[in-house]
Amino acid sequence: MTTSTNLTDDQAQKPEAHAVIEVQEIRKSLPLGREKIEILKGISFQVMSGEFVSIVVATSSSEDRDAGRAESPGPRST
Repeated sequence: MTTSTNLTDDQAQKPEAHAVIEVQEIRKSLPLGREKIEILKGISFQVMSGEFVSIVVATSSSEDRDAGRAESPGPRST
């Protein structure tokens, strides 16, 4: 006896998604003089099976910022 299930193409090709990474309430602060600045304020997220994630970070360090900058020649004297 053969049993047939009527599934759409989408249902047949998608495995059940589940969280492979779960992050809750991330907080981060950095000192600025006598104060602290909160740079992450309770960030929460999930990365589900099959999803792609990219993390992009901007830096304010002058050393990092200047590392990629080509030196410009000084003024020319004639």
